[in-house]
Amino acid sequence: MATATLEVPSLLREFIAGAPGTVPTFNAGSLAEVMPAIRHTFPKLAPHVWDETGELRQHVHIYVGEWNVRWPDVPADAWHDGVRVRVTMAVSGG
Repeated sequence: MATATLEVPSLLREFIAGAPGTVPTFNAGSLAEVMPAIRHTFPKLAPHVWDETGELRQHVHIYVGEWNVRWPDVPADAWHDGVRVRVTMAVSGG
């Protein structure tokens, strides 16, 4: 079991209902375990991260440490005790 901290951009912090500067912590054996925990714990955050089918929204990226979970070659050792799980949102425009 590893302890992971969740970091979200300021735009989404209101949906985790934490005090300013609070970083939620989860105990999980893998990213596959922590993702449902995040959805369950922060239901107001979920619609901003996942679409109606349960897939990550196109503009959302989730990193485990420095590894984007959408990348096919995330190493097994990316998940470890104290790892940061960061939710980021792509910014685009013209």
